[in-house]
Amino acid sequence: MIDRKVIKEKIHGMLGSCEPYDEKRLRGLQEHKVNIRVIDAQGECAAGHTIGDEIEIIGPIITKGRICIWAYPLLHHVIVRKRFGLRMPYEDSDKVQVVCEDWGEGGGTVTYEVSTGEKISREKALERAHAVLAAWRET
Repeated sequence: MIDRKVIKEKIHGMLGSCEPYDEKRLRGLQEHKVNIRVIDAQGECAAGHTIGDEIEIIGPIITKGRICIWAYPLLHHVIVRKRFGLRMPYEDSDKVQVVCEDWGEGGGTVTYEVSTGEKISREKALERAHAVLAAWRET
């Protein structure tokens, strides 16, 4: 059973003031698939991301592609919002661009486009996550 009080506190803590706090809205949160696409890459990315790379996230699991450890902190807050279909007041659409500057040797700049995907049920998210984990364990 999901403890709604814990979820409410976590979401409110993560999102801060980006959305008006609304108990009724939190009760009805629907999860979404999150799609991330590399739309620009200049120089060398430490993780090797190139234009056209795609990442898919369902629930807490990356089900397609991979995320660079240096880009993840920049993407995390956007992923959380998109997962629950939320957006910042200044966002005009369901797509947000995030730029990661790689300060390593040979450094580069990668621009990601993060978008809200289809709505998914909690059961479908868990089923997909278990399938991905089972396939990963077999390798």
